[in-house]
Amino acid sequence: MAKIDKSIELTDSVIDDLLDDWFERDGETFLKIRKRGRIGWEKTLEEGDAYSAYLLEAPTQEDLIKRAYVLAKEMIVVMDPPYKVRVKITTGIDGGSYTEGKTVCVNTAMFDDTELSVGEKLDIFLGVTVHEGCHLLYTDFTELAKITTGVVHRIFNILEDERVEELCAENKPGLANFLEKSKYYYFDHYYLDYVVPRERDGKLTPFDRIMGCFLRIIRYPKYLKEEEFIEFAHYLIEIKKAVVPYPVTTSDTVRAAYRVFDIIKEFYEDTEKGKESAKSVSEGGLAERAMRELLKDAKEAESALDKVAGKPISVAVSDGGEGGLKITDLAGAVIKDEGILGEVCEGTVELGSSEDTFFSKMPDNKSAYMDSLNRVRQYIPAISKIMKGHCREYKLVHRSMRSGVLDTNKLAEAFQGVPTVYLREGEVKTDKVAVCVLIDESGSMSGSRIYAARDTAVLINEAMGQVPNVELFIYGHSGDMKRTYATEMYVYREKEYAPKFALGSVIARSQNRDGVAILEVAKRVRKQTKNPVLFFILSDGIPCAGSYGGESAMKHVKDCVTKVEHLGFYVVQVCINHSYDPGKMFKNYVIMENMSTLAVDLSKAIKKATMNAAKVSIV
Repeated sequence: MAKIDKSIELTDSVIDDLLDDWFERDGETFLKIRKRGRIGWEKTLEEGDAYSAYLLEAPTQEDLIKRAYVLAKEMIVVMDPPYKVRVKITTGIDGGSYTEGKTVCVNTAMFDDTELSVGEKLDIFLGVTVHEGCHLLYTDFTELAKITTGVVHRIFNILEDERVEELCAENKPGLANFLEKSKYYYFDHYYLDYVVPRERDGKLTPFDRIMGCFLRIIRYPKYLKEEEFIEFAHYLIEIKKAVVPYPVTTSDTVRAAYRVFDIIKEFYEDTEKGKESAKSVSEGGLAERAMRELLKDAKEAESALDKVAGKPISVAVSDGGEGGLKITDLAGAVIKDEGILGEVCEGTVELGSSEDTFFSKMPDNKSAYMDSLNRVRQYIPAISKIMKGHCREYKLVHRSMRSGVLDTNKLAEAFQGVPTVYLREGEVKTDKVAVCVLIDESGSMSGSRIYAARDTAVLINEAMGQVPNVELFIYGHSGDMKRTYATEMYVYREKEYAPKFALGSVIARSQNRDGVAILEVAKRVRKQTKNPVLFFILSDGIPCAGSYGGESAMKHVKDCVTKVEHLGFYVVQVCINHSYDPGKMFKNYVIMENMSTLAVDLSKAIKKATMNAAKVSIV
């Protein structure tokens, strides 16, 4: 490590050279936005207007975030990254706005800032989105493996942030306008909410002071002070040599980050030398102690740096990332109701026909699925045979007819004037049917009931999966988990989603609004098929949720079943250790209390349902 040259005389010209913006940026925006070859649409706005003001009026908080999320996704698409990218605004294990190359996590806390207009909130949100998109375009994530120290990673982040934003300002100047807004917002908050109070209370660490100076020089010179340049002049001269001319590639940025880190280490060693206790410490011991102090102070400043520099970008992971934001990075509207709004925006949860109905696609659970499959494997052929027998198509030939096509095997009879020498060809077809299964996943289904329901669903899934002409849909439902009075449906199989082992995720959960779930699932299935549907409800027959239970709930279930039947569904309840009289809610039901009779009972129900739901026609 090269030592700092402390012999340089700190003349006015030396200090003035340090005081000038090292990168010759605009003195107001601290961005070098390309002016040539531009339309300049932002000039049509009134001074001080948000760039996003023309996009939307002030909606509700929830609507604003929904629209903002759509715009963020579109912004990423417009930036044209080299691969598909997921945009997240929900919580996760990592926290902070960042990207790892496959997922972009964007802070939403600015939507709760009452001092901002709607347009300003959106500008800042999109500015963060554009910034992370810049990393997708210009950061070589393979280079990040070279960084093994957390402090170096944060220095790298500061340098790389500026590098990619400069490239964006040159290549996509229209998008760079949003960067300006997010820069103002976060660096102002960092300085006013972190630096100023700690400075006032005398709590700024050496790391706060030199790292803060470095950060402002590189990213936002607005709050730089001449006394800082005088105090750190010798170190800043070396830092300037390390970063000017500015790094061109991510690899260059990594090298510059390590050089800046060495300079900060030397600053800490010099600081330790100045302490009274350091006189008797060896050179090696001094360096070790300086490093300990540096790392301790850096750790203390970590959360504050995250606010302006974001979480350190990381190497992309193969599954697209399991990260997300911290609670403190989320707007109140995103936090409430177990994060439904964020999940709806991200597409992991879909709204049903109302704000209180939701559909979530369930993941695979191979182990639990195979447990169920092993218990019902022996019954699969019997169920499959019934459906295959129903879904038949074959040629039908009638001979010795008085009209039709001449049967060439009866030419001699035709010459003799026999009238019955014709044949007619036809086709026997069975109307296609769809099968839908809805599993009650309420708390009352816990224990043996939920296992029986899951086993039955797996049996139908395996048996029907062997019949090519049958469309299969499988869902579950519960309620009051994410939001009071909400009904939540779980997608295990449908037209565009059919993971092999998703049914392994079936568990007993909370409440159940059977009528709501039956109607919502039927509407969803009807959008995917026009065929008659055999609709099997697997439940214990106990409707129970907030303000939903007893005779009124059973009447509601019955009414919903009637509505569903009018949509072309043949509804059968499969009663699992039932507690209520199923006849109060369903016209058709089969009582299942013994798994040993499962195949027989279910076969009868399926056979009856297919006979009533579909017709055989001869053409």
